Amino acid sequence: FFFLMIRRPPRSTQSRSSAASDVYKRQLQDCDVSEEAITEVCQNHKFLHLSPESLGFPNVFLLSKFEKLSQTPCARNIATMNLIGVQVLDEQFVSHVTNSPYYDNLRTLVLAQSCITSADALNLFQARFTANLQTLDLSLCSNIDAEGFNQLFKNADFRSLESLIVQSTAITNEGVGILGNNQTVRNLTSLDLSKNQALNAQVLQIIATAPQFRLLRTLIFESLSIDVDNMTALGSSQVLQNIDTIKLVSCMNVNLDAVQAFVEACPRAHEINLKLEGSMNIEISSYLINSKFMNNKHTLQCSEFTFNSSLINVITTSTFLQSIRVLDLSNTDLSDKDLKNLFAPEVVQGGPQPVQLHNVTTFSISGCIGITQRGFKYIFDHHQRFPNIDTFNFSDTDITNYDIKLLSLSPYKVRNLDVSKCCYVRSEALKFFFDKDSVGNLLNLDLSYTQIEDDSLVAIAASTKATNLQVINLSYCYLLNEEALAEFKRKVTYRVVEADPEPKEIEED
Repeated sequence: FFFLMIRRPPRSTQSRSSAASDVYKRQLQDCDVSEEAITEVCQNHKFLHLSPESLGFPNVFLLSKFEKLSQTPCARNIATMNLIGVQVLDEQFVSHVTNSPYYDNLRTLVLAQSCITSADALNLFQARFTANLQTLDLSLCSNIDAEGFNQLFKNADFRSLESLIVQSTAITNEGVGILGNNQTVRNLTSLDLSKNQALNAQVLQIIATAPQFRLLRTLIFESLSIDVDNMTALGSSQVLQNIDTIKLVSCMNVNLDAVQAFVEACPRAHEINLKLEGSMNIEISSYLINSKFMNNKHTLQCSEFTFNSSLINVITTSTFLQSIRVLDLSNTDLSDKDLKNLFAPEVVQGGPQPVQLHNVTTFSISGCIGITQRGFKYIFDHHQRFPNIDTFNFSDTDITNYDIKLLSLSPYKVRNLDVSKCCYVRSEALKFFFDKDSVGNLLNLDLSYTQIEDDSLVAIAASTKATNLQVINLSYCYLLNEEALAEFKRKVTYRVVEADPEPKEIEED
């Protein structure tokens, strides 16, 4: 007797390579992994994951099999090596990598939480593959001391390195300066120095003046104490001319003065996405929205700011929002009164005057569960301030059939409409909507996770006015009958998106 099992890939599997990865992880749980098994896996995918936390295999594998892997030509296929948490990265292990001629295609190396020492790290990064690395993660490598980082950043050839993650380590200001002056560092675009206790605010000045950081686009700090002078130095840097994202998470002393100093000193402030997680307050939010920081920006995403009603008043009167095309108020505590102030603001004599935001084409209040019919009515009855909106995202709100009818009768020329996860949108509204001339502008309609029924499909398919509709999303509309949905797909010419059915496990003898 023999048994044949046809095994489905896991739900997360997106490709054959990840399916092979799943098989590989399954094989590694067996202590007796053959050289042939290693070769077979390497020939099929480019990802090597050696994390004992996720795989649960004994450390003996790393010592007994990794040498064979390093001597196998198929190791050329490995582009990503994840050694997170591995506790046997000793001199012998490192020598297998450094002496192997087959790791030239390695592009990503993750050593986070591993036990690698300063000496072994220095030896490892003398290997030929170092010059080809694009991403390196040394986070939580507690056995690499400050001098180890200094020597590593001084001697390693990081000519291809684009992203460096060094969180919770012994790295110092001196080490960052050495990295920034390493002549081989030519392509570094992302630097994450979060939670390094030995760093202080002076590191911002070091980064602002280090010549090899000239291509940096993303800079991340967490739990760093920052002062006004160093924020000024960062903003006025002549080196960081390509920076577009600065993320400061829970950094001490990030107050309005520090933010204002940065914005005023930085001629490119309007091109930078400044994320102040844990430090943002309504005072800073109001300043940023009503300053040159927002000048020429095309998107205002209010979930990144501390939000309350006073922020709506700032948005309404700010003269720096003339270029905004996307107004995203999603997942905020937006109220009906806020929408009234936004769409139908009262003009106060002698006070700031409302600004016409004619460039806004996309408006999103997804997830704003505090909006009622009154709020939606303000949107649809007062289009004068935003006459060019053609994309509405009302996903996961309490929008109703009545509101959809108001939208179809409004002057808005809606091209894209998202009412997914809106439990009060029913067939009645869609029948009305698809019977109006305004539906002729519609390109994309998302009805996923709604409670529409078969009769709405009949009305949509019969509509002669939805002439430009290209895509309709009906995923997870559980009240739809399969036969009605199949008939609908046969009748319409546009694309119908459905959720993939749950994969089934098949076993055969």
